[in-house]
Amino acid sequence: MSPRKKIVNPFYVLVVIVGIAFTVTACAYGVMTVRGLRPELSADGSGESLMTFLDQHGFRLMLIELGALAVFSVAAMITDSLWSPNDERPTAPAIPPNSAKANERVTP
Repeated sequence: MSPRKKIVNPFYVLVVIVGIAFTVTACAYGVMTVRGLRPELSADGSGESLMTFLDQHGFRLMLIELGALAVFSVAAMITDSLWSPNDERPTAPAIPPNSAKANERVTP
């Protein structure tokens, strides 16, 4: 039997993409804050349109990205067993026949 190729969970891809977008947004938001505290750093006027956008919508954008990151992370964890091959799925541990749990009766 040939080894089966593991299928990539698409939620992992989304987690990576949204995580990178969140990181870039958070770094740009931090730069905007530093430039606001030290105006001499922004004397050349470069990046003003990005800084204006982040000033108006940056916090909301970061919250949306953080929420999407949380949703995709939970979805990736929940669906992880669906995307792994059957031979790699975790199974319940077997109870030895002479253990105390094997001798207990299950009552409804």
